[in-house]
Amino acid sequence: MAGLPRPAHLLRPLATIAKGRPPVTHPSTLHIDLDALSANHRVVSQALAADRAAVASDRAGLRHPAGSGVCAVLKADGYSLGAARLAKKLASLGLDLIAVYHPDEARELLNTHLGVPVLIFMPVHALARDDRLFHALSRGLIHLSIHDRSCFDAAADIADSLGISIPVHIAVDTGMARAGSPPDEAYELINLVLDHPRLRLAGLATHFASADSSDELTRNQLAAFDDLLGRFVLPPRLSRAGGVESRRVLPADLRIHAANSFAFFRTTAAHFTTVRVGIALLGYAGEEFADPQNFALRDAAERLTPILRWSSSIVQIKVLPPGATVGYGSTWRAPDAGARIGTLPVGYADGYPVALSSDAVTGAPRAHVTLTTAAGERVAVPVLGRVSMDQITVDLSRLPDGAVHRGHAVDVVSNDPTEPNHLPKLARAAGSMTHEMLCRLSARLDRRYVAGAQRAEPAASTRPATVAVHGPSERPMKRHENLTAQ
Repeated sequence: MAGLPRPAHLLRPLATIAKGRPPVTHPSTLHIDLDALSANHRVVSQALAADRAAVASDRAGLRHPAGSGVCAVLKADGYSLGAARLAKKLASLGLDLIAVYHPDEARELLNTHLGVPVLIFMPVHALARDDRLFHALSRGLIHLSIHDRSCFDAAADIADSLGISIPVHIAVDTGMARAGSPPDEAYELINLVLDHPRLRLAGLATHFASADSSDELTRNQLAAFDDLLGRFVLPPRLSRAGGVESRRVLPADLRIHAANSFAFFRTTAAHFTTVRVGIALLGYAGEEFADPQNFALRDAAERLTPILRWSSSIVQIKVLPPGATVGYGSTWRAPDAGARIGTLPVGYADGYPVALSSDAVTGAPRAHVTLTTAAGERVAVPVLGRVSMDQITVDLSRLPDGAVHRGHAVDVVSNDPTEPNHLPKLARAAGSMTHEMLCRLSARLDRRYVAGAQRAEPAASTRPATVAVHGPSERPMKRHENLTAQ
């Protein structure tokens, strides 16, 4: 009934209603390895340094800008892993730039006081003087993207009305189509920015549509971008022999960036002054190369270390009689020997895709979880039946008595690329991609940032080999075991 006051007990946070009881936390945890993040930054930085040294030896007098040459792409809250924490660590290692999509993501990063400029990809058409971005813009800590003439006009209006100089990056559409202007229009935008007293040309950028899968399309886009750059006099550090000089000289501190993670590993010709890497810093890339033989830095990609491990625990173990079915739709049926199953408090509300349910016709598993038994054996057990909102079931039938128990730790996603629940393998099984699998991780999952001595799990290379366990065993089983979680 509208207008009536709510009872006092309903005004208190739910976690405090049960007096003396600690707040409830989710039984699953995302372990985010900051040491692995550092190692991935080092892989990228070392590959860039080697490329710069090789180019410098080929071109007399070539100079590169100061800084790391790395732009960390931390869109969507750092692929759901926490942009602020990742940015803080990466900034300590050396960054030229951080990139996000939405202005709100940039506002959040301002709270970390990193001192690293943040580039906003999304067109920004208005900004108030009392907006936090205004002060950061005036100090050069926020950069805006110009995609077309309307973006230019908006940036000029913001700069003129607020009386500040704004660093901007021109987005050039060389084949992606979703953003930016075609090269001829981008050429005009560059000149407009160079002529405007309050706009500073801080960057030129393009984005590759098929860097993970097509050498030809990537090189076609790169050629279109190169042709545009050839219509200007580039700074000495980027000048190319035989280039055609025009009347305009581009700023000496200009950031030219084209390579995303896939393009970074595909061809060093896409490196320019700065590379935009996101998924590679999280330890993923090479698993999604469609034509790995064409990647110049394939070896570097193989040195990446996944930073994510998703752990949970078994909350219930039970034995099913022959013919019993599991889950919605009854899509999995216990064989003649019966089955022992375990329930995990993980489901599609947490970001675990329904597409990883076992096959509705054959019952064949599409996904596994991994665990270490009481005897120290690392095993992979299959997910059975349909993935529910909050629960999945796994087959424990082939494990010996006492191998696992209620409360036993399980890895839903492993940080070991050799295991079947390595994130890119799960993404492939779900008909998805690693980027989406990360971004769909629920905010309700606890996030734990670990480094150094805090890393409770051994490195993947020191774990025992994982044994895949499929299907129920023929051994006798007790009717019930640890039926419910307390």
